[in-house]
Amino acid sequence: MFLFKRANGKYYVGFYSGKKRVNRSLKTSNKAIANERFREFKTDNKTVRISDMKRKALEYAGINTSTKTQSAYRNCLTRFEEYLANDKLANISETDIQNYIGFRNGNKYSMNIEIAILKKAFKIAWDKKWILDNPAKNIKKFSVKSPVKDFTPEQKESILAELKQCGNINYYYAFALALETGMRKAEICNLKWSQVKHDKILIPNKMDDEPENTYLNDAAMNILDILKQRKIKSFNNYVFGNKLNERNLTRTFNRIRAKLGFDNSIRFHSTRHTAVTKWANELPLHIAQALARHRDIKTTMNYVHTNEQQLREAVNK
Repeated sequence: MFLFKRANGKYYVGFYSGKKRVNRSLKTSNKAIANERFREFKTDNKTVRISDMKRKALEYAGINTSTKTQSAYRNCLTRFEEYLANDKLANISETDIQNYIGFRNGNKYSMNIEIAILKKAFKIAWDKKWILDNPAKNIKKFSVKSPVKDFTPEQKESILAELKQCGNINYYYAFALALETGMRKAEICNLKWSQVKHDKILIPNKMDDEPENTYLNDAAMNILDILKQRKIKSFNNYVFGNKLNERNLTRTFNRIRAKLGFDNSIRFHSTRHTAVTKWANELPLHIAQALARHRDIKTTMNYVHTNEQQLREAVNK
């Protein structure tokens, strides 16, 4: 560990983490103050333990989080402290944290909470200059992908009925249009009349300048006709009068889902999932791919579900 001054006039602490050099600013141009902070930095780094980090992290949680989250902080950091026998922070490596995660061996959801808490606690310690390098900064959370389910006909009707009474009729039409077109939520919320071209909608393509086509069935065209006939004041040519707020739409949908007793695998995105599943199982795969606007046909194939009846019919053709 060494002290040095940069061209900007500020003093820094330099050290090596493995083969990588790391510089920490002491935030002063005064040499005497820099030397004092450097001495404190070296002293604190050698004496601070997990219990000290735990205390500061709990202070943070007490001010900034709910009672439930504070309990999670306390339990996680107590377990971590016991696992490493309240070791000095300077001795803790990324491997130690990974070993603790392996030792805990909880489900992915609970372990992601613990990883987030440990990352925050070590960030607090790093900000206080208790550690030279943050051993938790490269710890990755587990990938958790919960499945998205298709709507059953009964679920679609129940949700449509609730949306009709939710206080914002635009949400009803947005959901109905998404069901018929397989458009994504953001595409629906940002839809403008300039994108509607008789029997198709032009979707802006982030990958190139050419828009993608979403073709409209009779039901979708009827929904757009109803929206056009409302003759509401439209700002910036938006189909729903204004840009729909995605967050509010999601909140409304989630509230209705809870009211109807559907599980969390039923989401607004299930509108697209339901449409693409129907296309993938009823149409030639290359047609389904084009309608879904998938670049890779493997993505479309994920929606293909073969049942026993289909297999029996196939061998008899």
